[in-house]
Amino acid sequence: MRHPEHIAGTRDYTRDEARRLLEVSAACLTAFDLYGYERIILPALERSDIFLQRSGEEIRSRMYIFADPRGNELCLRPEMTISAARAYLERMPNRRLPIRLSYEGSVFRFDKVREGRYRQFAQAGVEYIGSENRTAADVEAITLALEAVKKAGLANFRLLLGDMELAAEFINALPISAQVRSTLLEHYWRRNAFQLLLKRYAALPQNAESDDPAARQMADILANIGEDASRAVIRQLLSLFVEKEIGQRDLDEIAESFLRRFSHRELHLPTDCLDVLEEYLAITGPPDATLAQLEKLFDKIKGAPGRAFDSAQRRIGLLKAMDCLPASTEFSLGFRRGIEYYTGFIFEIHYDELGPVSQICGGGRYDNLIASLGAARQIPAVGFAIGVERLLLAAEREAAAQSNDEPSIDAVLARVGNVSEADAWRVAQVCREAGWRVRADLDHRKFTTVLGHAGDERVPFTIIVGEDELRRRSVKVKDMRRREEHVVAIDDLRQFVEASMKRE
Repeated sequence: MRHPEHIAGTRDYTRDEARRLLEVSAACLTAFDLYGYERIILPALERSDIFLQRSGEEIRSRMYIFADPRGNELCLRPEMTISAARAYLERMPNRRLPIRLSYEGSVFRFDKVREGRYRQFAQAGVEYIGSENRTAADVEAITLALEAVKKAGLANFRLLLGDMELAAEFINALPISAQVRSTLLEHYWRRNAFQLLLKRYAALPQNAESDDPAARQMADILANIGEDASRAVIRQLLSLFVEKEIGQRDLDEIAESFLRRFSHRELHLPTDCLDVLEEYLAITGPPDATLAQLEKLFDKIKGAPGRAFDSAQRRIGLLKAMDCLPASTEFSLGFRRGIEYYTGFIFEIHYDELGPVSQICGGGRYDNLIASLGAARQIPAVGFAIGVERLLLAAEREAAAQSNDEPSIDAVLARVGNVSEADAWRVAQVCREAGWRVRADLDHRKFTTVLGHAGDERVPFTIIVGEDELRRRSVKVKDMRRREEHVVAIDDLRQFVEASMKRE
């Protein structure tokens, strides 16, 4: 009888694997505790509608949805933020704000399986709910995420920043119709859909009309009754013929698409506005340089940076003042996370050596989500989640790369001038007995050649045994990492080596 096998996209962790995974998870939770975040435990089962209406296609299309025996439509949670927001509303609505929550648990998404990409995986994250000091809250989220991945053993990562509110501010400054502006803002968070929208605008001649008489007549009718009435009529008509959702699109999305399809106003997007939008999306680089380029782009459209621009500057300034902005930070104006509820600043942490699965952390600001779930007012919030398995994979990959970079020896010994092999050998032995791994070059190669090979192999020290030094019972030792040179008496050489090992 064939034994049962695990489901594709899931993993069993045993012995050292299990221990390492738990250690990474514990490192993240320890960082969260240090910042004063309160631990919560959330159920894996949730009502599917709260995710279907708010997550976006990037998650919705990969959800595990099913009906329970009573016919209720449920899902395995595809992420933790909406669950945490639901738990706040249900269990903590009367608590004094702000509230800091942390969690760890499995999430479930159907995806192509590969190393670092699973259908069940753990997320560890935080939600900072209710702080009116948005800049400080955003900066705390970034610094805490960086602290967590560092505690898990990762050092060489890239921080990627974006800003949905900044994009909205720029689009609102463009000299375009309200309908076009609304369409662009509605689709901006959908990277692929937005690019297709721009391509459609670019392909249409200015002031073009549909060749279909019925379509022109429909457009005229909708224009006469007004946008709000048009939306209500279309939604009512559609509700008679379609279910609540088609695929991953709900009725409101279908109605909006229908309205845009039969609106003359959608066609009017000047070519110069298309060009400047493409220019906006292409701006990326160090934060200060990115904001400087954006300021010039505002000048180009005869607009002025506003509150979102000022917020981005304050956020970057505070990160720099706290010395928490990694040198690897990249600010990309075209960066979007593909999740519908984000309203402002967004970020991700990447370990690029993992290639297509380089993202190990993602998060941002979602000021409208809690109200959309039923809160009586808008409650500002920001948070992030770390993929625990992927963080473990990145930390192990980095550790392996660093061990490969470790030199196999501590020092190379080179002879300069008329120095015998025996004299060189005796000096090498003193260093070996003190603990260094020493390779003695006895082939009378040029000193520059020996030094070059030592540099290529990242050998920390070079010992130079020369005629003049031997007459004075000493040698020269070059510290290649610190770029220092020492003249060391042979009688003191053992002590020098032992001291250098302690220093390392």
